[in-house]
Amino acid sequence: MSCAMSPYPYSSLLPNSIRLLRLMPHGDEVAPIQCRLFNYSLQEAGEGTHLYEALSYVWGDQNKTLPIFIGKHRFDVTENLHAALSRLRDRSFERIIWVDAICINQGNEKEKEKQIQLMARIYHQAYSVVVWLGKEADDSNQALEAIVSAGNDRNLNFTDDVTVQRAVTKLLQRKWFRRIWVLQEVAAARHIRIACGRIEVDGYAFCLGVDSLHSLYETCAGLQNLIRSVTYLIRGAIFRLSHSSLGGVPKGICSLGELLDMYHTHEATKRHDKVYALLGMSSDDPGRAKLFPNYQEPWEDILQRLAKFLVSDKLSVEAQPNKEAVIFRGMGCILGTISSVDSDIGWDDRQRLNVSWRNILVQPEYARETSARWTIQDSAKSIHKGDLICHLEGAAKPAIIRLQQDFSAAIVIAAQPPRSIQNVGRFFGRSEVAWSSKACTREFTLVWDWDGSLERLSNLGQLKAWMHSTSWRPGNERQELEIHLEEAGRYWNHGLVLGDVKKYQAAEELFEKAMASYEVALQEAEWDSMKSERIYDAAKALLLFKGERSRYLMHSYNGWTPLFCAMMEGHKRLFEHLLRSGEADVNFRDMNSRTLTSWAAERGYIEVVEQLLQNGADVNAAAGARGRTALQAAAEGGHLAVVERLLEAATSPS
Repeated sequence: MSCAMSPYPYSSLLPNSIRLLRLMPHGDEVAPIQCRLFNYSLQEAGEGTHLYEALSYVWGDQNKTLPIFIGKHRFDVTENLHAALSRLRDRSFERIIWVDAICINQGNEKEKEKQIQLMARIYHQAYSVVVWLGKEADDSNQALEAIVSAGNDRNLNFTDDVTVQRAVTKLLQRKWFRRIWVLQEVAAARHIRIACGRIEVDGYAFCLGVDSLHSLYETCAGLQNLIRSVTYLIRGAIFRLSHSSLGGVPKGICSLGELLDMYHTHEATKRHDKVYALLGMSSDDPGRAKLFPNYQEPWEDILQRLAKFLVSDKLSVEAQPNKEAVIFRGMGCILGTISSVDSDIGWDDRQRLNVSWRNILVQPEYARETSARWTIQDSAKSIHKGDLICHLEGAAKPAIIRLQQDFSAAIVIAAQPPRSIQNVGRFFGRSEVAWSSKACTREFTLVWDWDGSLERLSNLGQLKAWMHSTSWRPGNERQELEIHLEEAGRYWNHGLVLGDVKKYQAAEELFEKAMASYEVALQEAEWDSMKSERIYDAAKALLLFKGERSRYLMHSYNGWTPLFCAMMEGHKRLFEHLLRSGEADVNFRDMNSRTLTSWAAERGYIEVVEQLLQNGADVNAAAGARGRTALQAAAEGGHLAVVERLLEAATSPS
């Protein structure tokens, strides 16, 4: 929405007003294009259509311009817009058109921001929207003829006609299909015409033909999903009412999260437009997220606010000024696994998945799965068998994720939940989900990548490698240590998720990597210089899963605490640091109901017993199958000093 235009003395606009362009007739096709601009007040919603057309097109190279004339003023437009106006100009009648590059003062950012909020109404209330694909080229006439013929007779087969196949593919690869602003334009329209060169066809007929010929271009990477996501918007125009109580897209297409899942790979000149172009299509209230067009606001601020609005404000969100990606960190749980994706996807806006749902409100080792079909909005990224359905804490909708080595990639960030899947633990409501926050026991690092850099580098599989390759975070000695510790923590948490989906061997490999990373970090840094939460995570990764005992613990989900492991392994300094952190449970009982104090007393660890007592350990608690107290355990072991200290603690006033 920006271009260096020739100076023109625009008049100011009143609220809910726009400018319209009178395209003056001329019998000579090569004569200079003459126009008039006039202000026009949009009527209140519900009062029918307006007798103007709206143009949907791609600006093209802004450095290559040709002149038109608005009254006596020369006005430079891009070559593509000049070609569109030449094509639309009638020989005898003036034509009233809304064209963004001319009707909006592109040099006035405030006006642009206000006019953007009216664009859904502008396209919805126009009696027709003309989609301009560009000049005739690459056998585009032959492509349109084949598309119209296939829409009229679906039994036609052009698979053996190489010329038609190439022509259709070339036409659908034109830039218009990849731009994000055009989506709102056709999503709001009630009547659409597709124009290319001298040929013009009805939008619905165009979609029927394109859908019928999908076998001609389905081998082109990403083109099938791209075209299907656009044609369903065009096809829906005939079902839109001429009287809308909303004055824009009736009821919205779907939620903003679903729209972003579908269209975030579409192109925009400014990153801001990847959000602003979808607001008029959304069924959500943009005011709740404070997402009104504002090009002065830093991109990373918009992206962070958007991410918290779409997912949850309980998560940590990191964004960068020059990246179309978000890193989420927070708690969540796995709801199920995609067992298969229907190959017959159909030509609507839906994907049909088969899912093995988990009951998340029972112990993992006893969890049963229920298979069910799930239909969701189409997405820009293909969903694969083995992808996981994840609920992030505080989120109203589940995400579909793909596990990498030490993080998860978001494939769908906000999928519409199924209406009634009972066995996930709570009933999925029609409009919202009654999630259980107690089920969010895993820590996730989730990357939502828009520009495809993560997918292109997926063979690396590591978040650190991706962050370094995209210059996400500059490196220095201190930051490298921080990144190293975070990487080890991600291995640990990722291993737990793999255990949840019964990929135990892969989980054990990650635990080994986590231990190796932490051991290196511990050699390079003093414990006392680290934050307590990192100590807690480090202890879990470094101590919990050593030896054969660890594998049993991982599979049975009956783990010992880091404090317990530090005591049993003889890590005195770590034991003391965990006590000081305030996060350790000194009265923890293991799988045999033994307390820490009982174990320490039995072994005669007087210093450990002293520290446990000073931190609130219950000296009188009975423990173990025989119900022994710590005092009895010390006496049976013959540890006189421990017996005396426990007697003192037991008899002293609390």
